Amino acid sequence: MKKTDMLRAMNDIDDRYILEAAPSALKEKKRRSFRWQKALPFVFAAIMMTIIIPRISRPSDMQTENAASGAPMTECATEEEAQQMAGFAISVPDLSAYSDVTWTYYDEGMIEVSASENSNVITIRKAEGNEDISGDYNVYETEKQDNGITVRMREDKAYSAWWSDGTYSFSVSSSDGLDEDEMLALVSEIH
Repeated sequence: MKKTDMLRAMNDIDDRYILEAAPSALKEKKRRSFRWQKALPFVFAAIMMTIIIPRISRPSDMQTENAASGAPMTECATEEEAQQMAGFAISVPDLSAYSDVTWTYYDEGMIEVSASENSNVITIRKAEGNEDISGDYNVYETEKQDNGITVRMREDKAYSAWWSDGTYSFSVSSSDGLDEDEMLALVSEIH
């Protein structure tokens, strides 16, 4: 068969047969590419997860160092145990009226006492230095200074106070807030 014979044979084909065959061929091609387009985001996500997740779950050098040196905080059974770990003493008010009193020593050399009364949690801290160790980073309406004591207040309630004696820093915080006089009375009992 020559080229010319082939062209004549193609010219003799009825156009309706060509049109009938053409759309199904195009549909099949579209269907195949559409399936791949749907799967592409899932394939990409799977590849990214295999790259990112191992990096996230791998501990950093700092975490590895902390794990080797022990936990960053240790819950202590008694006040004496916390003081022994810190290497200094702390005087706090009588906490017998509170339920769930917890003593914690932090690796940075800080003692924390938490005491609960109903929904209110009182937290007392002591550490070497002259910085605010309250851990309270909220913004308050009022911040009062009184004899070197910083008291943070909102709506006439004192939520935290911190001070330093030149060697140690101290802080008291209340989750529900206290009257300013109550907060200052607590402060006066902490050494």
